Amino acid sequence: MNVTITSPNTNPYFVDQYEGIFIEASASGANVMMSLFVDNEFLGSVVGNYISNNYPVLDDPDTKHWIKVIATNSTGEVADSVYYYVRGETVVEEMPSGVVDGINYIDNQTVTLVLHAPYKSSVYVFGDFNNWEVGPEYKLKRNQGDPQNFDTRYWVTFSGLTPGEEYAFQYLIDEELVVADPYTDKVLDPLNDPWIEEETYPNLKPYPEGKTTGLVSILQTGQPGYQWQHPNFDVPATETLVVYELLMRDFTDAHDFNTMKDTVNYFKRLGVTAIELMPVNEFEGNLSWGYNPSFYFAPDKYYGPKDDLKAFIDICHANGIAVILDMVLNHAYGQCVLAQMYWDGQNNRPAANN
Repeated sequence: MNVTITSPNTNPYFVDQYEGIFIEASASGANVMMSLFVDNEFLGSVVGNYISNNYPVLDDPDTKHWIKVIATNSTGEVADSVYYYVRGETVVEEMPSGVVDGINYIDNQTVTLVLHAPYKSSVYVFGDFNNWEVGPEYKLKRNQGDPQNFDTRYWVTFSGLTPGEEYAFQYLIDEELVVADPYTDKVLDPLNDPWIEEETYPNLKPYPEGKTTGLVSILQTGQPGYQWQHPNFDVPATETLVVYELLMRDFTDAHDFNTMKDTVNYFKRLGVTAIELMPVNEFEGNLSWGYNPSFYFAPDKYYGPKDDLKAFIDICHANGIAVILDMVLNHAYGQCVLAQMYWDGQNNRPAANN
């Protein structure tokens, strides 16, 4: 026996106050009794394999409510549930002083998230910290009244985080677009992460399977800062640079920053004074030259953790070698959040307001 709620067919289901919701569910099995509840309030039951109800929404705006259907027979009991969210006006409030786009760590338990999102009407954040559910306390405020203004930003501050713990999260924009934070320095990818070896990226956080889809961003309060050993590097004069352009993927079999530290003496013997890394920020897939960026501030995990990149730069500086990052910011493809937020799906190209 099983039971499935077929309407509403999105989770969450957004609805206006005083609007009606058509609820229906079906069950398999013989001699089934189906019972319907909203917020644990019993609405009725039927003997059979189908139940429905036209439910009036009288709840306050910006509240979340659960629909649950239980099916029972002689073999036992099964249930299915979805929740609906009553739309409300976005709160307009100036951002806290000093915050910037992306993840702002206020203290070891608190973050402020800021998303630059002109022309958008609503933004919610959901993730490990709220059981991957949209809720009023995680609805982002807007910094000004007119969402059509280019300087429009959405923001939220929340606390109660465990220092040092990684939390995966995403944004829900305009009730339909689910994306990672474009400014994050780490993402999880359900399609490409399984091909990253443990030796390359030890203890990589598992993807939250069954809770969401698509790329997710990571926040982590209380991160230990990298301790630079050579913070006062003297940059060689531009006219004296001997530059070695390098593709991390192919230069060593291990294709990671950690192994690259062992190659620095080789470059020094060659007389190289600068290593130009072909793009190492997060790009589409794992095997790429990097000229298809998806996240500008997240080192691609196929090359290792971000601190391993810093350690490689550190040892280069110790040997008088500068490190240049090749960056391409306008070759955005489908994984790039900034492209997804302003995409003309009908013509398969950036929208006019991008």
